Amino acid sequence: MSLASVLLREDALREHEDGLALSVRLPWYRSLPLSCVEEIEVALDGEPIPAENLRLVVGGRERRLDELQARHDEEWFVRDPASILVPRPVRAGEAHDVRVAIRCRIPYISTAPDTPLRQVTERALELTVQPAAPPSSPTIPDPLDGAGSSPE
Repeated sequence: MSLASVLLREDALREHEDGLALSVRLPWYRSLPLSCVEEIEVALDGEPIPAENLRLVVGGRERRLDELQARHDEEWFVRDPASILVPRPVRAGEAHDVRVAIRCRIPYISTAPDTPLRQVTERALELTVQPAAPPSSPTIPDPLDGAGSSPE
């Protein structure tokens, strides 16, 4: 299995209230901080979507791409899918040509002194729009994180 085949699967395109959502996976074999995601490119039917219009949802948190560089304290876990939100309306059953490219900085592999590896992974597929994902069930607060209610 290649890194590109992990990045984008055949069922990745969904309707979303803000347009469309692309389910993607981190194209690397280890988890990375969000600050290591240097660039995300999306094209729909050959038309590039401006980066300032894209949002990345990882771990339930939605971020603009220009916010990722500062997020060294948040991980994109290798087994957790993320969503790229694109403000383009689509309908279930439609087919679209989708291209996604993600450039990640791999901080623990050097290609020269003080120069980390930069890995670009790209995949293009014709995808059929899936219906919007059902609403997720409410999460139960973890009493150990301090966010739960205090004991009575």
